[in-house]
Amino acid sequence: MKAIVLIRAALVLLLVPALASAPRAEDAEQPVAAGGQALAADPGFARLRYSIANDPDWALDRVAALLAALQKDDTADARVIFDLYTLAANLMIEGGSVAQAAQVLAQLADFSAALRDEVGRDPIPLYAQAAALLEDTGQLQAARETLVTLLAEQRAGGLAAKDVAPTRAALSRVDQALGGVRGDVPVPPQGGVPELTRLFYATDRAQSDASLPQTFYGKERGDAALGVAGVLVPEPVALGYAVLRQVEPLAAAVFYDRLEQALAARPEAEILVYVHGAGMTFEEAARRAAGLARALHFDGVPVLYSWASGGSVVDYVGDSAAVELSGPRLGRFLDGLLQHAGGRRIHLVARGLGARPALQALTLLAAAEPGQKDLLGQVVFVAPDVDAGAFLERVPLIRPLVQRLTLYTSDRERTLDVARGLYGDALRAGDGGGVSLVDAAMDSLDVSGWGRDPLRPVTGAPALTDLAALIRRDAPPSARCGLTASPGGAGDGLVWEVSEEMIGVCGDPAWPALLAALPAPGGSASWQQVLRDHLSDPDRRSRLEPALRHLIGD
Repeated sequence: MKAIVLIRAALVLLLVPALASAPRAEDAEQPVAAGGQALAADPGFARLRYSIANDPDWALDRVAALLAALQKDDTADARVIFDLYTLAANLMIEGGSVAQAAQVLAQLADFSAALRDEVGRDPIPLYAQAAALLEDTGQLQAARETLVTLLAEQRAGGLAAKDVAPTRAALSRVDQALGGVRGDVPVPPQGGVPELTRLFYATDRAQSDASLPQTFYGKERGDAALGVAGVLVPEPVALGYAVLRQVEPLAAAVFYDRLEQALAARPEAEILVYVHGAGMTFEEAARRAAGLARALHFDGVPVLYSWASGGSVVDYVGDSAAVELSGPRLGRFLDGLLQHAGGRRIHLVARGLGARPALQALTLLAAAEPGQKDLLGQVVFVAPDVDAGAFLERVPLIRPLVQRLTLYTSDRERTLDVARGLYGDALRAGDGGGVSLVDAAMDSLDVSGWGRDPLRPVTGAPALTDLAALIRRDAPPSARCGLTASPGGAGDGLVWEVSEEMIGVCGDPAWPALLAALPAPGGSASWQQVLRDHLSDPDRRSRLEPALRHLIGD
């Protein structure tokens, strides 16, 4: 059903005149790969952004051809469609077709709102940009409709009055231009707003537009900066409905003082650091980091390290260059966390291209602390976009530093498809589907069967169950839910997968809360009582009990 909605949304966007008249796939001079994965692996796709300066008209035609091919594919990736239309809108603005671009942006905002989890972008900045352009080009009724929708989104997200004020002022201005005040302005939601998740962050992005929290940091590189963000995460957790509400830069002394206070308030609290992958804005990365912590029922301190990604699938080449700056900075940041953590465990999850600075940072820590063991807790690389050989070279260096080293591989990772278009058939460390890397010093899991985005913070994902068991109990793969081992992969060793019949059991949304409530290993409380307290349905209890008993070792 969602695939049908996605394609219909794409078809509606194609009705915009400036794109509807552009060449289609069959008319383009260059062939267009069929299918979302094949398209991403096309070298021309990765280099599309950098063709713009030389020939923007060709680039716009090429985008239209790619979109025409995607609308015929019922497995099309919503994020690829979104990023291509965003690129098209920017090209239209540069080419002087601002009125049409405003229409595209307004429909893109609707598109991202309708497919929040798949697209992963907050529609608020898009609605704001579209409304401003619609007003500037005299499309006042469309501007008003967009502003009304924007105001509803902002109020539903519980944004502060100061953040909503520009929207109210613009709506009043447009109403006056249209001849008077209208009555269809959304009222504030009834009841209170859920408590914000406080997210500590470090970034090497430059500040951009402070008028909205979502645009506070942009895609340009900047000096290393620290701060605290506030993210509204719904319950049950759904990434697309999380909202970045606050961004507060802090001096280093203030940042670490607040970190120590947060840890002191929770005696058993640990730290979870998330390093995002390619194609991420700061606001999307913040929502993911906060959503991941909430979905895991992580009661410690969540921390984001955000490097200067361009925020789009088509920015991959630029992202590959920008991320190289971040390794030493992430290393210094981890060292700072270690100094102020008071001996608490620090866990690290690095996704995609974010594995590059994470590997470099861990290597620097190993060099600075020779002979040190277990400086960090769990370190998990999720589909790392790193050359496989280079990754394996680092494993012996970093393994002594960590409690357990885990590799999640996948043959469905979007950015690895783009990397393949640039690097050819050279194996990436995150490649799955029969070629997963194995090494005696780490646990390798092929998560291809867990979806295109296995760690997307949504309630009821098998990867969240697995990660929760890692962080909570340092459980080996043999004890975790549904994992079975088979020989193979790229090397001599075992690759673990969740058997197909166990996907539903391991994806039960009760798992993270259940694991959070379990007594620590060696504790006196009864796991049977915890199971009864969390699940009133006897059928669900009977489905989960064997896996839980196996994890406990009872």
